[in-house]
Amino acid sequence: MSSTTIIYILIIIFANTLGAVSGMGGGIIIKPAMDFINQDNLNNINFFSTVAVLTMSIVSIYRQTRSGINIDKKTSLVLAAGSILGGLLGGEILQTFIRYASSLKVVSIGQTVITIGVLIIILLIAFGPMPTSH
Repeated sequence: MSSTTIIYILIIIFANTLGAVSGMGGGIIIKPAMDFINQDNLNNINFFSTVAVLTMSIVSIYRQTRSGINIDKKTSLVLAAGSILGGLLGGEILQTFIRYASSLKVVSIGQTVITIGVLIIILLIAFGPMPTSH
């Protein structure tokens, strides 16, 4: 197993663990982290990230249905459609940014900064001060 493969596995495990704890999913971390390492082209990284997120989603749905949680199919369909549209829109925004950026390194740094910012905001919301009851 190559060192890049091991690093990718560690990124996916870390991202999905952090995502599960914060409730936001690991996908927000996986792609920018793999981009930052810069060992593969953008298409490969998109594929690896998509497979990792899809696999974790399938496992999560399977575990929840086995534990007796009912999943509302209509809501799930709306969320899936929103995810697909969001992914397509995000891909277009990324391609536009790549076209106008001075280098792919600038794109990678931009993604990393945005990801860290969003992650910090989500973690502050998720683990911020708990409201006190009177």
